[in-house]
Amino acid sequence: MIPALVIHCINEIEQRGLQETGIYRVPGCERTVRELKERYVRGKGLPLLSRVTDVHVVCGLLKDFLRKLREPLVTFRLHPTFLAVAGESPIGNRPEITRNS
Repeated sequence: MIPALVIHCINEIEQRGLQETGIYRVPGCERTVRELKERYVRGKGLPLLSRVTDVHVVCGLLKDFLRKLREPLVTFRLHPTFLAVAGESPIGNRPEITRNS
């Protein structure tokens, strides 16, 4: 299940941020990111991201949320498999490795 905040952020970034230079590298205002995250965490609902003028803040919110997950997206259990697919095995074996994971 994908958290609603992740979907909400990605949709907003796709709608208005894909042409921005450094979209996931340029930081947004830390205070605004923190305020949006605290509002979400405290159960006050999804922040209205369309009202956030700086799309870098939306990216910052998404990055912060993903960074704070208990287990990363590339899970600890599957990490060796991801490494194998990424380059530690012959290229011809990569599709087979991912199918068997």
